[in-house]
Amino acid sequence: MKRQQAWGSWWPAGVAGLLLALGGGWLGRKLPPPVQPLAVTDSLTAATQETGAVARVDTAASAPTPADTASGCYSGPLRFVGGSPATRRPWQLRRYVGTVGGQPATALLRWQNPDSVSGSFYFHRAGAAYTLQPAAGSRPGRPMLAVSRHDLSIGDSSAGRWQLPDRPGAVLRGTWHAATGHRPFVLRESYAGAVRLTIETTYLTGGWSTAWEPDYEGCPHVPTVRHEFLHLSGGRDGVPAALRSRLSPGPAARRRTTQLVRDAAARVAVGLNVQLNDFGLLSYTTTTEYYSYDTGRLFEESAGSSLLDLVGGQAWPLDRLLLPGSWLPVRRLAAWHLRRDAYFGDIEWEWQRASPAAAYDTTYRYESWKQPDLAPRPWTWVLTGAGLELTYGYETLNALNARGWDTVLIPYAELRPLLRPGTPLARMLAARGMW
Repeated sequence: MKRQQAWGSWWPAGVAGLLLALGGGWLGRKLPPPVQPLAVTDSLTAATQETGAVARVDTAASAPTPADTASGCYSGPLRFVGGSPATRRPWQLRRYVGTVGGQPATALLRWQNPDSVSGSFYFHRAGAAYTLQPAAGSRPGRPMLAVSRHDLSIGDSSAGRWQLPDRPGAVLRGTWHAATGHRPFVLRESYAGAVRLTIETTYLTGGWSTAWEPDYEGCPHVPTVRHEFLHLSGGRDGVPAALRSRLSPGPAARRRTTQLVRDAAARVAVGLNVQLNDFGLLSYTTTTEYYSYDTGRLFEESAGSSLLDLVGGQAWPLDRLLLPGSWLPVRRLAAWHLRRDAYFGDIEWEWQRASPAAAYDTTYRYESWKQPDLAPRPWTWVLTGAGLELTYGYETLNALNARGWDTVLIPYAELRPLLRPGTPLARMLAARGMW
């Protein structure tokens, strides 16, 4: 797992994604302490064909007024547009269930172009999980996927490659080539206890821009938004009514939501990352990032988490999954992993210092310095096939090194004493033989 500073590949500042942090491999390991329970489009018509609705032009926000000319410039009509032919394709999110080396497993694959497949898979009972990325030597029509196991106690670990005889279809069949030998895998596309989804993108561009430069003619900085949305590609039948609009918002709802995040001095990207779609649970994160025209860098990143019970039709916050008073033990476990997992090396976290540096002495951070054995509260969390993943954003853990996201995984085996019985998470672990 690489530490990266930005999500999205549509601007030059870089790319980031919240990749799976994967656990397992406890043999011979010191156990933790016990816990107490934008590409602008070719035409506006493309957007109307995709959404089936008329793209709205907000003339009030687009047309300049005499008062505005002192603080900004008109960058063109504010309109919804289609992306390039490549970006207009929705992201496919496919789920496969079967066996890997004879053990029950689930794989989640994602692609926009069939020759660029990535994803993850995990074993149901052992909880060990792996990431899949395009491998060197992969050929069109016969993809090869590099397999990595991200056990944070040892850092990133190469685990060979998956060789597929053809593009992923209804059956995912091939051989896992690894240093320890070759193992077959056979997984079939299935959405029992899950939902079939795609990710569709809405683009908004133009309007009044406050990132203007008086020394230049025209309006060089065009505000844009690139917003990803989930879409129920398998239809709404069988999906609880309370979740349908959330999992598949209509064109008008997508346009309203996209307009709400517009910034007159920035390019904005809202991305989605589905981590779990199994055993009646859907867990995913939403990341919002801004590229500021004024400063020339990314700023004010934020993230949100969602856990949906596909059986009961409810969203579940993390607090409801845990026993009362469990947040402090969770933060203590996170601190233990941050200090001892080899992945983080010998980093001296700013929140562990005996006293904060004067330049970074803020009320928010000072609370953590009072109790150095407790990690700060994370920006966001998500359930994966391996455990509870906590993500910390810029400067949350190390104020002197704003390098990007840091992710900590608490395996289900460690989290189990803190979980509340009768929750959807308890139901999943029981089905996997881990409760």
